Amino acid sequence: MPQSAFYTGGMKFCISLLFLFTATACAAPPASNYFWKTVYLSDHYLAVIAEVPFEPRSIGSYSVRLYHVGNPEFPYDDFRNGVIAARDGSLESITLHDTNQDNVKEIAVHIRSAGTGNFLSVDRYEIRNGRIEKFTP
Repeated sequence: MPQSAFYTGGMKFCISLLFLFTATACAAPPASNYFWKTVYLSDHYLAVIAEVPFEPRSIGSYSVRLYHVGNPEFPYDDFRNGVIAARDGSLESITLHDTNQDNVKEIAVHIRSAGTGNFLSVDRYEIRNGRIEKFTP
């Protein structure tokens, strides 16, 4: 076998390995340990609340994304807006309340701090003018 043929084949093999390792290293970790939940706020709105898979569970950020549901078969087709919020802890649960009696539920995101304190905090979100916004009294 001529040396140039071996070099070309070896180079192709090295490039293939490099591609494989790069694709594996760039893949997101499994999201099974990270919190995400879809909740219906009304017949016309749903929200997706999610931690980011590559951040530590004990601190980082989370997102609240709002979708308008025009067709129930495709509920994620009409993204309206979203909010990225800091978190000191991990998302524990979501509760929904219609506190202002407008038939659209508000979101309460429960965040449990890490460490010995194990404190619970709550961030609240509501829809204003077709947009999801953090509740500020």
